Amino acid sequence: MLPATIALAHEQLVAIEPDQQRLQRTAVLMQRKGAYQTAAARAFVELAIKVAKHLEAPGCSTQMA
Repeated sequence: MLPATIALAHEQLVAIEPDQQRLQRTAVLMQRKGAYQTAAARAFVELAIKVAKHLEAPGCSTQMA
C-alpha cells in the first residue's frame, strides 16, 4: 500500500480504493503482571481501553468525542 499522492504521481501505478472490511486489524496490549509502569504507560493503557470499548459499542464510529 502506498499513499495516494505517490500512486498518482507514477503513470505505471494504478490506484485502487481498498475495501474497508479488509483494512480491519486486531491489536493486543500485553503487560507483565506486577511490573512497574511509568505514568505515561498507565495513561496509554487507560486510553487504549477507553478507545477499545468505544469501538466495540454498537453503532460506533471511528470518531471519538
